[in-house]
Amino acid sequence: MDLEREGLAPNTVHGYAQILKTFCRFLESEGFAPTNAMARVAMPKLPKQIMPAFSPEDVKRLLGACTSARETAIVLCLLDSGCRAAEFCALRVQDVDLRSGSVRVIHGKGAKDRSVYLGGKARQALIRYLRERPEAGATAPLWLSENTGEGLTANGLFKLCKRLGERARVAHCHPHTFRRTCALWSLRAGMSVYHLQAIMGHSDLETLRRYLALVESDAEEAHRRFGAVDNML
Repeated sequence: MDLEREGLAPNTVHGYAQILKTFCRFLESEGFAPTNAMARVAMPKLPKQIMPAFSPEDVKRLLGACTSARETAIVLCLLDSGCRAAEFCALRVQDVDLRSGSVRVIHGKGAKDRSVYLGGKARQALIRYLRERPEAGATAPLWLSENTGEGLTANGLFKLCKRLGERARVAHCHPHTFRRTCALWSLRAGMSVYHLQAIMGHSDLETLRRYLALVESDAEEAHRRFGAVDNML
């Protein structure tokens, strides 16, 4: 039976196939069938979807909900750098060049080092936060936990984002949403996909191609609304 032709959702079809594959594996292991009938059957592919990103209004609400220089700096630096949560929390004071905005990400995903960047607004927010920590040396963690005074952990960052999202009434507020938003906004602003690949630390362009498809759909919608001939003649 072709479940896809019956109009079932891809996730539903994939779920049925997974159940059938597990059942056939059980029949073989228990001796009820000589072979696994599903062994050579390819699983139906799930569509690769881009999870939600923030809108500019979302970020403005998040910034409005910040209650400290630390929170403001974290929001802007997460968004501007595109760092993964673990990379962000591993940063040391010495990794950031406050003049140029260059940030060294040491041992990123795949044990690869790379540089990311902070613009003027994010740097100013970070400077205001660091002024509250005059004792912080070059090797000190860039971000501290308010509860322990130790370096902020990835789990602590997730909890901070969740609390901030609840205060601002912004859904899907977690560190990776900032990373997705950085990628999408950068492409919309005209950044080369190859430059973005280097900044984000992607090993290939597959993920960024999906973001690029969203940007192209933006252009299509803009032409539909503002195209010269249809709107002027």
